[in-house]
Amino acid sequence: MFISTRGRLLMLLVAVCLWASIAKSADSTPPTKVYVECTSNDAIGGSLCYSIRQKIRSLDGYELSADGGEAKYFIHLVSLDVLPTGQKDISSAVAVAYCEMSSGLELYKTIEVHLVGVNVIKRVAGQVANKLDSIARR
Repeated sequence: MFISTRGRLLMLLVAVCLWASIAKSADSTPPTKVYVECTSNDAIGGSLCYSIRQKIRSLDGYELSADGGEAKYFIHLVSLDVLPTGQKDISSAVAVAYCEMSSGLELYKTIEVHLVGVNVIKRVAGQVANKLDSIARR
């Protein structure tokens, strides 16, 4: 049976694509689930929490967990407006605890405290996401 050059190229292309998809599926690991819990009554803390979640969504290999039930890592964030009552939503003190779930126990890995203003929310969110990544890679 005679197969044209075009037919041979098509069969070769299909074989390469199948091989690549099988190799990729064999190497892919499920994403690491992360739960971000925020306790804040101030706009800075709420914005920082949102930005941290967005940063984690953009990291390769991570996925946000909706309820924490299947999360491997937890980020606990607490923020408090630090300026007098008349000057709200300018600056907040933020504590961030990083935890790992191991054998049903939540183990605290480290904690950080940040002074966060409106202009540094995205930078601090990036620092938190990078810290999580460094903890997970240990």
